[in-house]
Amino acid sequence: MSKKRKEHSMKIHGFPFHQELLEQFRMIERESFYKVPASAYACYLTLLAQRFYENNPKGILQEYDLSSWSKKTGVKYSSLYHGFRWLENFNFVQRSVIYQDGKSIPVTMIMDWEKYQVVERSGEKLNYLTIPLSIFETDFLGECVRTSNGKAFKLLFSLLNIFRNKYGEKSVISTDKVKQKYNMKTLKEMLGKNSKGVRDVLEIFESIFHIQYLGKTVRGKGKKLQLWIPSITFWLRPECVKEHTDEFELSPLTQKLHQELLEFLERNEIKHRPRDAQQVMFNFQHTVVRYIKYMKHQTLGYKERDRFIQNFFMDTINHMENHIRYVIKDQGEFKIRKSVGGYFRKVFQERFKEKVTKYIDQHELGLVIDMIAREERITGEALITELLQGTEHNALIDKYSQTA
Repeated sequence: MSKKRKEHSMKIHGFPFHQELLEQFRMIERESFYKVPASAYACYLTLLAQRFYENNPKGILQEYDLSSWSKKTGVKYSSLYHGFRWLENFNFVQRSVIYQDGKSIPVTMIMDWEKYQVVERSGEKLNYLTIPLSIFETDFLGECVRTSNGKAFKLLFSLLNIFRNKYGEKSVISTDKVKQKYNMKTLKEMLGKNSKGVRDVLEIFESIFHIQYLGKTVRGKGKKLQLWIPSITFWLRPECVKEHTDEFELSPLTQKLHQELLEFLERNEIKHRPRDAQQVMFNFQHTVVRYIKYMKHQTLGYKERDRFIQNFFMDTINHMENHIRYVIKDQGEFKIRKSVGGYFRKVFQERFKEKVTKYIDQHELGLVIDMIAREERITGEALITELLQGTEHNALIDKYSQTA
């Protein structure tokens, strides 16, 4: 009997900004005479975005370039550099050098980032807000820096934190169903502006939020007319969100395996770029995960599937590590002469079919049959049967399906 598919909800499409890191900015303002400049906030967001693109859990960036980010955001290079220097002075970022394959590579390090990754991996939930990637397709950063409006970032962070929580509390199918209202008095206090100044700042926010002025009236007479707005409602623009479509609950597992991959590459001093690790994980999805992602146990859910995926990945990593040691002992060094992603793809392909057939031998065949039936019902095909074509396991599956 077919099951009703889960309705997809929405989430903010972007990268995390841990509240603990944001609190460090607030602490500087509380405990010193220094105010965080808009350029520092803008620069820090570009650093977090670069970490997201490179997907480095330690916050070590190999490809961060101020000039490129200046062009992308519309923030003048001199301003972005000023923000970077401010972050350096207050130990939010540090330039350093790492060594790979006997060569020194200049890197930019986001300080304390790894600390929060370690906490997350220990199972403790962290509080963070999500910065939408679409912010870099607008003039928001450029305008905030041009007008020296650091407090606008505080309002931005407050709104994004509220919306992340609201989107997490319930299923959201349209952005206009989730709104947040502020009264004008609160916004004047947050931004340090009069009513006209608040409206000027909110014009910048219109690239990220829909904004509705509530109860708008005109007061006064003659030349002393004043626009009076008691409250303002915000809701996210559609380009800031995406459907939360991880129906198969694979994201946490793939993130964990990505971290294992990075540690393997560093431990064995395999020269690589951030995009190489991303390509390896893409190839793993294509050569392994897509064949068995529909495997779901009646009582254990996806746990049995995830156990197989993780065991296969770690077993392959250990196999490669033993091979590397043998090559180094025999030849003095180990090098991947072409593509790192291509090398891993070949190893995944060579080992996966053997491991799947061994799994079928050792486990209940019905679980595989159920997976095939589920995939055929949803997509109209079952990829695992293509992989097992011509084997005794495929013949056995055909026989089982006909009698089931």
